[in-house]
Amino acid sequence: MAAGGSLSPRARAILAAVEREVSARLGELEHDAALVAPRRVVPPTRAEPELLTALELGVAGLARDEVAARLGVGADDPVLDAVFGAGSPPGARLPRAA
Repeated sequence: MAAGGSLSPRARAILAAVEREVSARLGELEHDAALVAPRRVVPPTRAEPELLTALELGVAGLARDEVAARLGVGADDPVLDAVFGAGSPPGARLPRAA
């Protein structure tokens, strides 16, 4: 990760892709969760460096437990859930696009 909090081009691309995916699925999720009032979540203007690092490592092919070890976080850290999915196993990896 680049020094001084600036994002690498790869991290910016990953963040943009995540934001697009969340925006695309938000309507579907709101419809499925009928108890949740329809609303749009405004993405934060600045992503946490730990999340971006976890995303980069996941995209690079590291498993959930390997990313946890690199970041020095526990197996149940919310950052890992955000990248690999809540409740995913230690060996979970991000799916590869075809």
